[in-house]
Amino acid sequence: MKLVVGLGNPGKHYAGSRHNLGAEVVAAAAQELGIKLTHTSLGALWGRGRKARAHVILALPQTFMNGSGQSVASLAHYFKIRVENILLVSDDLHLPLGRLRLRGGGSAGGHKGLQSVIEYLGTEAFPRLRVGIGPLPPESEQVDFVLAKFQSEQKSVLSPVRARAVAGIVTWLDSGLEPALLRLNA
Repeated sequence: MKLVVGLGNPGKHYAGSRHNLGAEVVAAAAQELGIKLTHTSLGALWGRGRKARAHVILALPQTFMNGSGQSVASLAHYFKIRVENILLVSDDLHLPLGRLRLRGGGSAGGHKGLQSVIEYLGTEAFPRLRVGIGPLPPESEQVDFVLAKFQSEQKSVLSPVRARAVAGIVTWLDSGLEPALLRLNA
């Protein structure tokens, strides 16, 4: 079984914000895969389906970003999912807008949601797909920037980026990390 989690903040107030891009990508993957996110338990909105030979759970934590680890750990423990079969999707302030970076593990890089997941899982050894939202404009506060909505001229970049990210998620589900790395990081 594989788990794909899109990090973001719950509620309409945060919809469309830069910090919710990971959740938006996973919601788009759910549509692509025909998985309905209708279950609300374990601190998440989630759905279950199949892709190729794999059972798949797609989830959006309903904790706030800084508490994402609690939801991810609850899902992983309940469904007995090994950390290498958990793919986290998040925004990344340090990547230019629209850039994708898939890694098999690593540090949180200053991302509070990833840090929470690392703390709850007790390891950095899980795949993560980061979607660029940067750079931080000069004299801008990081919190204000990530919680703000995208500017209208930036929105044109997002549709193809979401599509590429979803294609990368599907590759990871079908073929594993290495083919997905080749597809997304090339």
